[in-house]
Amino acid sequence: MFSPISSGYFAGATLTLRVVLRTLAAMYRLVGADQKEYGPVTPEQVREWIKEGRANATTIARLEEGPWKPLSTFPEFAPDLAQSPVPSPPPPFGASPLASSYTQRNHPLAVTGLVLSCLALVPCCCCGPLLSTVAVVLCAIALSQIGQEPDKWTGKNLAIIGIVLALLSFVAFALFWLLDGNIAFKKGPFRFR
Repeated sequence: MFSPISSGYFAGATLTLRVVLRTLAAMYRLVGADQKEYGPVTPEQVREWIKEGRANATTIARLEEGPWKPLSTFPEFAPDLAQSPVPSPPPPFGASPLASSYTQRNHPLAVTGLVLSCLALVPCCCCGPLLSTVAVVLCAIALSQIGQEPDKWTGKNLAIIGIVLALLSFVAFALFWLLDGNIAFKKGPFRFR
């Protein structure tokens, strides 16, 4: 006796129906751009995410407990991925999105040297030569580093001004003591008895 089910006539349809039912009941897990795992979600939800741009061909996903692989390797999403815009390639490793907006800044040693050379000019400061020496060294180091990395540092003018002021402080201090500049301590308001 002929039976349509046992003859294989419906066997292919039964197998296709099983695949369709399994696909409909399938749950996916996806890794988002923030490296967090999302899911389990239905295929319809994945398709919606593709249309919204939240998922694309390079999104890593897995079916049930299967291996992690790109969403483009799942044939059930091929039509949806073909309609979605092509994602832009990720930035190279280590590249910062803020790198293009990074601005140069004054070298901290140039600023410190300038401040110290200004302090060395104060007449009541008896540490003038010491501060001037430190200022010259810091400004010279800053000039060297600014020359090596001009795209990173500015402040060349600050360092030059710091060196000039430090040298002026040396000269002023020498003149103060050579020309009996300690008169202020003998007859002036800072005198000692």
